[in-house]
Amino acid sequence: MKMYSISAKKIEQKMTYDIPFSNRYQDQLFAATNRFLTKDSQPWYPLMGEFHYSRYPKADWLMELYKIKSGGLNVVASYTIWIHHEEEKGQWDFSNNRDLRCFIQYCQQAGLYFFLRIGPWIHGEVRNGGFPDWLIDRPIETRTNDPQYLTYVEQYFKKIYQQCKGLLFKDGGPIIGVQIENEYGHAGGRSGAQGRAHMQTLKEMLLAIGFDLPYYTATAWGGTVVIDQETLPVFGGYIDAPWAQTLKPLPANDNFLITPYFDDPLIANDFNESMANQPTTNDLNKYPILTAELGGGLQVTKHRRPLVEAGATEAQVLAKLASGANGLGYYMYHGGTNPLGKKSTLQESTATGSYTDVPILSYDFQAPIRESGLFHQSYRRLRKLHLFIKSFERLLTLSQPIFPNDYVTDPEDTTAIRYSIRHCAEVNGGFLFINHYQRDRCMERHDDVQFQIELNQEIITIPPLTVTNGYKAILPYNVPIKNSVIKSANASLLCQLADETVIFYHSEPSQAAINVEGDRLSYIVISEQDANNALLINGKLYVTSADQWFDQENRYVLSPKPVETDVYPEKRTITTHFDRTTADLVYQQQITDQAFCQYQLDLAFSLSKDTYDLLLKIDFIGDQAVLFADGARIADWFANGEQWVVPLRRFQYPEQLTLNIYPTCENVYYEMPMPEGCEATSIKVEPIYFKSYPLKK
Repeated sequence: MKMYSISAKKIEQKMTYDIPFSNRYQDQLFAATNRFLTKDSQPWYPLMGEFHYSRYPKADWLMELYKIKSGGLNVVASYTIWIHHEEEKGQWDFSNNRDLRCFIQYCQQAGLYFFLRIGPWIHGEVRNGGFPDWLIDRPIETRTNDPQYLTYVEQYFKKIYQQCKGLLFKDGGPIIGVQIENEYGHAGGRSGAQGRAHMQTLKEMLLAIGFDLPYYTATAWGGTVVIDQETLPVFGGYIDAPWAQTLKPLPANDNFLITPYFDDPLIANDFNESMANQPTTNDLNKYPILTAELGGGLQVTKHRRPLVEAGATEAQVLAKLASGANGLGYYMYHGGTNPLGKKSTLQESTATGSYTDVPILSYDFQAPIRESGLFHQSYRRLRKLHLFIKSFERLLTLSQPIFPNDYVTDPEDTTAIRYSIRHCAEVNGGFLFINHYQRDRCMERHDDVQFQIELNQEIITIPPLTVTNGYKAILPYNVPIKNSVIKSANASLLCQLADETVIFYHSEPSQAAINVEGDRLSYIVISEQDANNALLINGKLYVTSADQWFDQENRYVLSPKPVETDVYPEKRTITTHFDRTTADLVYQQQITDQAFCQYQLDLAFSLSKDTYDLLLKIDFIGDQAVLFADGARIADWFANGEQWVVPLRRFQYPEQLTLNIYPTCENVYYEMPMPEGCEATSIKVEPIYFKSYPLKK
C-alpha cells in the first residue's frame, strides 16, 4: 500500500477576503474579492467560453448559444474584430454575421452573460491582429498614446458602444465586463510605465464613452501589462503551441502540473520569444485566479498540426482547477469560419507580417463545439467538470488550494502522482484532485494507493485507488450534503440532482467506496463514460452518446442513428428513432498533377423531416484541401490526421462540388504521421438527425 499525506491543519477557520479594487458595483449583483468573484454577495464561479459571432452564421447563433449554455457555461466572450466591422475607413458594417447587438441580445435570451473583448488589437489569428489595413498604412504608432491613433480608437470604441448601448449590466442587459487590449506588452505595445499609461488611457476612454461595467480585465501572461487595482489579471494555457516556429515535438507541457503557478510561457511566444519566460509582474495575492484563454482546442497552422485529444483538454482544465483557479475561460469554446473581406482575405498570414499562416476560412480550432456545430469529445469532458463546479460552487469557491511539500514541478516526471486538495475552512472539508496525465507521455501505474488528509481534529483516509496512466479524479472529504457528510470516497463527484441524490462516477462503478455519516444519503455511482455523456436539466440527469442540449422549452438530441437516453434518478430509458434521409454521392477524379488533385462531387438526396444536416466526410492524404461550389471557395482544411467534416446545410445543400487536395509538404510538423502524396481515401455524405423533447414545467 502506497500512502500519500497532505495537511490542512494550518488553514484558518475563518477567512477574510479583501476587495482588490474600487468597484461601483460592490453593493450590487457583481463584485470581486482577492480570492473569488461574487454574485449577489455570494461566491460565484464564472465559466466562460469564446464564440466569435462574426465567424458564424447569424441564423444559427441562438441554437449555438443554447449548446454553450448546456455545456455548463454561464458567460460568453467574444472579440470584436475591428477589421470585420470597418475594413474600409468610415464604412461600418454591423449587418448579418457582424450584427453584434443581435448577438448580445441572443446571449441574454439564452440566459448567458456577455464579456466584451474589445481590443482594439486582439490577435485572434486575424489579419493585422484585427487592425484594418487602412489603419496600419497610416504614419502613426499603433498601440501607443499617439494622439492620431487614439482618435481612431475612440471612433472604433464609440461604434462598438452604439451596438452595446442599453445592453450593459447596469441597464438590465447581459454585458458584465470588458477586456482591454490583448497580450499588451507581451505581443507588441509598450511595457513598463508607458504600457501602463496606455492601458490606463484606454480604460478612461471606455468609461467616458459609456462602458460602465462591473469588471475590467487584462491578459496577464508573460509580462503583459495590467493596471494595478483597476483591471483583473486573467491567465491562459494551451496543450501545445501551433504558433511555435519549431517543426519538432515540443517539450513536456507545464500546464498539466498541479502547482501555484499560472503563467504559460508558450502563449504568443512567436510574437515575443524574449518575453516567453517572463513571469507575471502582478501580485497574485491581490486578485482571484481567473483564466480567459484555457485552450478549448488549438488552431492548426501551415507549419504545425497538433491534434487535440479530449483527455488533454480535460487534464489541463482539471490541473488549473486543482491549482486554485476560481474562474475558467476557454479560447475557443466554439469554432467558426473566417469571413471573406471586400478587398482581401481576413486570416492571419506571414504575408501580412505575422509569424504563422492559418487557413483562409476554417477557424475550427478543434474546439468543444466545432466549426460544424457538432460536439468534440472535449465538450463532454468539460461539461462533466462544469457539473461538479456548479453543484458544489460555494464550497469550491471558498476553498484554498493546498499542495504537498514535494509537488511535481517537472512535467517530464512520469512517476510521481500529481495531486492537491482544495480545503474549505467553513466546513473543514473539500476535495482531493488527482491529475496523472501528461500529453505524449506514459505515466507510471500505481496500485493500492491511499491518501491521508490531516485536519485539525481528525485524519481522513481516502479508500484505496488504482492510479493508471491518464487517471483524473475529484474525490470529496468531509463534504456536507444536507444532514449527511461524505467523509471520503474513491469515486469522483459529478453533481447533485434536484431530489438531493448525489451522482458519483468511477471507471469501475462496482469498485466504488463511499463513506457517509449522518442521515442516509441517496447516491448513485455511474461509469466515467456515462459521466462524460451526462447533461443536467431541471435537476435530472440525461445520459446519452448523442449530442444533446436544451433551451427554455425542449431537450434536443442530435445523432446519425437511433439512440437511447438514460434518465436519473428514476433510471428510465428513452429511445429516439428518426425518419431516415436518402443521400447518395458520386465522385470522380478530374485532375492529378504535382500541384494538386481534383475531384468532382455530385450529390443527390431527399431530406426527411428529422434531418438536421448532411455531413460531407472526407479522408485524404495531403497537406490541405479546399472545397468549391460554383467556383467559389466555401470551405478549407489543413490536414491534422482527423477526418474533415463539412456541414452542407449552411451552403443550401449544393448538388455539385469541386474538391482540391494539395500534396504533403516537407516543412510541416504533422503530429499524426502523414504519408506522402495527394489523394482522397474516402469521400462520403452522411445524414445527421435531430429531434426535440418538450421539457416538463
